[in-house]
Amino acid sequence: MNAVAAALLALLIAAGGACGSEGGRPHGAPVEGDCSLFIDSVDPPAFYAEVVGAVALPTTSVEARQTAGPEGTAQDGLHFAKFGLFVRGAATVEIEIAETSSGRTLVDWALPAERQDAAPAVRFSSCSDQRWLVFAGGVWVESPGSVTLRVSSRNQTADHVLRVERGW
Repeated sequence: MNAVAAALLALLIAAGGACGSEGGRPHGAPVEGDCSLFIDSVDPPAFYAEVVGAVALPTTSVEARQTAGPEGTAQDGLHFAKFGLFVRGAATVEIEIAETSSGRTLVDWALPAERQDAAPAVRFSSCSDQRWLVFAGGVWVESPGSVTLRVSSRNQTADHVLRVERGW
């Protein structure tokens, strides 16, 4: 390999290590969810499934609306599928879009008010002593299909596949 090719290879490797990955995560560090934004403290309904003992997510399809994300934000051009997220009050949990999800997808629950962009991952850190906390929000999707949410808590990780249907 000549010196130019070696230098180019080194540059590509260095650039690849800095693109879109932080600490080995495909999306970088999660955004810290604002625990004060919970809307209720009730047990999840029967059509929700508990994931790693820390969150509950819908087992039925959710509908993405035609509502487009605000222009100039990360969710610009995406459609919003609204559903509540149930988080165990004392749990520390991360929820991220798994790489297996198709298209551009972002989560949007309890993000701090000063943040305009939805994120690829959110983290909640022991919000309360309440049994369950409910957060309004949902996911922003490019198109209908399956969204895989990767949930991690207490050294456990599991994927939850959410079916998003077209609502427009």
